[in-house]
Amino acid sequence: MKTWEGLGYYSRARNLHATARYVSEELKGKFPNSYSGLIKLKGVGPYTAAAIASICFNEVTPVLDGNVFRFIARHFGLEKDIAEAKNRKFFIEILEDLIDHDQPDLFNQAMMEFGATVCAPKPICAECVFRTSCFAYENDKQTVLPVKSKKVKVKEQFIDYYIAQFDSLFLMKRRSENIWHGLYEFPSIIAGQTGTTNPWIKKYQSAKITQSSESIKHLLTHRRLWVRFHHVAVNSEEEFHELAKELNFNIYSREEVLSLPVPKVISNHLQRISF
Repeated sequence: MKTWEGLGYYSRARNLHATARYVSEELKGKFPNSYSGLIKLKGVGPYTAAAIASICFNEVTPVLDGNVFRFIARHFGLEKDIAEAKNRKFFIEILEDLIDHDQPDLFNQAMMEFGATVCAPKPICAECVFRTSCFAYENDKQTVLPVKSKKVKVKEQFIDYYIAQFDSLFLMKRRSENIWHGLYEFPSIIAGQTGTTNPWIKKYQSAKITQSSESIKHLLTHRRLWVRFHHVAVNSEEEFHELAKELNFNIYSREEVLSLPVPKVISNHLQRISF
């Protein structure tokens, strides 16, 4: 996770690792060569399985990504919502009738490439060899098709991190859930837009906030995070250990903190302050 740090999509790193172990240990190093085998691999969905099966092993199985969805919907005038999983089977059945059984690999690559370059979100209809048979072109519906329901609204969230320090020791904990599963964080609270004070700051007499950062914007797929960092000096070793116990956090040295995998927003802050 430390090597992957900052790349995002942390579930992909975990899936890659799990799948590598599965292929090595359970499949004795033999990588699946069919759609039915590939779809069982952790992190491999229908599109990826179909792409590998057809391109690498010449299996007659169609791929369906955003580009193919768009081309098929426009060409045949399909108004089914491509964002709804239940409609995937409908599109796949059409592609199964169209796919070239002799060259499924070239067919799939051509479909994806055509949707990406010609039948793009802003299509180049003047260069399209299918325009005379295209429903969207003949009915001026290029901007209407494909039908796709709106994306999930991006939510705003405010997070305050508290970097508690005694001497050269710090409190951190490995997340076991949510977006940053497997990464390490400092104690935090979900704050309001104007911020709030962590209750344990007042509880421990030797704990004092020495520095606070401005609110930092950090964008995720469905969230807009506003993150603040508060540096807290704890001048009593006894209270520092009591605090670690109360919060259920572990104690790490500065060197260990730098070696732990952390979310990009934390990594950036540590670099900013020359931690």
